[in-house]
Amino acid sequence: MSKEFQEAKNALQGRMEQLLTAAAFDELLSMAEEVCLSYPYERAAPPAAAENDEAMIISQLGTRGLKAALELGLNIIPSDMAVNTEEVESEKQRPMLLDTPFRLPKSFSNEIDFSVLAKAESFGNALINESFSILGQDAFAQLELFKQAKTIEQQLKVVAWLDERLDSLNTLARQPEEATNTNDSHLYHPIRLSPKVVGSYPNHTLPPTCLGMSIIATSFFKRAGVDVLHAGVEQSFFDNSDIAAVDFVRSLKQIITDRYNLSIPDPVQSAIDAIEVRFSDRLTRNDAHHAAVYVRLLDGSWLQMDPNYHATVHIDRDVINNKLDLDFNILSELRSISPGLQLAEYLSPYITIADSSHEVATSHIPNIVDTLRQITESVLPGLIDDESIPQKIYEECILPFFTISGGDERLAELQRVLRVDVAEAEWDEFESPLQVAFYKAFEKFVLWGDDVNSFLERLRIDPAYYKDRIEDIVLLPFLMMVSMTGSEADGPPLFTSHAAVELGSAEMRIGLAVLSDFATYTDAPLPASFWLSHWASDVPTFEYLDGASHSDREDSLVRNNVIYHNNHPLTSYKNGGIIKEFLSLRRENMEDAQD
Repeated sequence: MSKEFQEAKNALQGRMEQLLTAAAFDELLSMAEEVCLSYPYERAAPPAAAENDEAMIISQLGTRGLKAALELGLNIIPSDMAVNTEEVESEKQRPMLLDTPFRLPKSFSNEIDFSVLAKAESFGNALINESFSILGQDAFAQLELFKQAKTIEQQLKVVAWLDERLDSLNTLARQPEEATNTNDSHLYHPIRLSPKVVGSYPNHTLPPTCLGMSIIATSFFKRAGVDVLHAGVEQSFFDNSDIAAVDFVRSLKQIITDRYNLSIPDPVQSAIDAIEVRFSDRLTRNDAHHAAVYVRLLDGSWLQMDPNYHATVHIDRDVINNKLDLDFNILSELRSISPGLQLAEYLSPYITIADSSHEVATSHIPNIVDTLRQITESVLPGLIDDESIPQKIYEECILPFFTISGGDERLAELQRVLRVDVAEAEWDEFESPLQVAFYKAFEKFVLWGDDVNSFLERLRIDPAYYKDRIEDIVLLPFLMMVSMTGSEADGPPLFTSHAAVELGSAEMRIGLAVLSDFATYTDAPLPASFWLSHWASDVPTFEYLDGASHSDREDSLVRNNVIYHNNHPLTSYKNGGIIKEFLSLRRENMEDAQD
């Protein structure tokens, strides 16, 4: 077979795949329209800009290439971040870098069909419009209040109503005798995205998914005429806490033994190891993709709307608001030539207890442990007949550990995170997180199962026991940090934004996300390359791994994108297991083929 014939054959095959894909997409779109929409809508034509030179470049470069270039150029992702030992599959094997998608764009996606994106965006807009009805008739009055608001306080009052209404949609309005099995209604299925199936509050019959919730919230703010970004949540506040907790707990043994020359009893190390395993497992659990909405308010600040995670937050930090401003402007300016563009963004500058504890523990603040031991040795003899010894040890030994810094900024930061008022070191029982952590650790790792009276008796009569308990008390601050780290990660979210998100224009991102949901649940015959080329999100990378079996080209595209997201520092940890399983299976298949 001649080279010319092979090239002609490949070109014809590619053209046939394009035609078949376009037909499959139209069929998918028609199904989603029938399920979700009650009214006809006007489908927008591809933007005229799709025919200009810039759009042609984007079509060739691919939205994924543009996304990678922007994230590196804007320093969202530092250029010196991870290099994977895996190689990109291309004409020339090279290490996979974070700039690879725009250096070798054809290794990550095919050409973009702008008519597909125009249809997806029009569908997303129609679905947003119809989803407003789910909020109920009184939503119109609240919408007017929001539109007429003169202050941010007035806007936030309406936001509180909306957040409560969205939360209430999770409660089915049917009477018990009318409901067959409410658990079935909570299965994840794209039918829960349909306004005409979900119904209107308070007579709704099906709770929306988190994506559905985000669409309903978007519908409210779009009608209000404010700026909106739709987001996929890559790392929630919970994930951020878990990541910090794992990093801190994992390093604690070396910190304690090497830096402070303390020994860790086996039961203590076992407890620390169990915490690390628990948070590591939670981080890598394969949860469904999550969605949130960001809205610009009157004063230019942004609002994070996320009732499903109880994380609706007014963002009052300039550093986050500035990032969202820039992302919104870029997405708006490039919308005509790259309508499917997404941007990853790191939003949360919030310092967790684990972050701050790790900083304190690794800084080796001069004499901090020696000073604690000296205080304990001087204080303990006067307490061996005092039944209030736990509180006295806390006040006279432990609390000074967190306040003897002499102005050290690392302890000051931990105090701020813990909301410890150093000037007034008196609390009611269990009022402060510091004191809660102390009593938990003291009971478990100083009393070791004894009651206080038995503890006092043994201190008086057993010198070896007395000496060992001094060492236990010296270790307590570190164990309290672990306890507070765990409590923060397990507790309700603080009023802070998600840590990392993937942002896009609301109409386009919603249109593609909903169509992707329908494609996943109906096995629509659209190859992975279709989604990878038209939606520059990590969602299709992990939703369509089976698409790799269609052809060598599909397999290569999927594999390259998986490796890239494995490198990308803002990829959700929830995808870690999927990545590992896919790459492991692929290596096994390659080895079998070689044999």
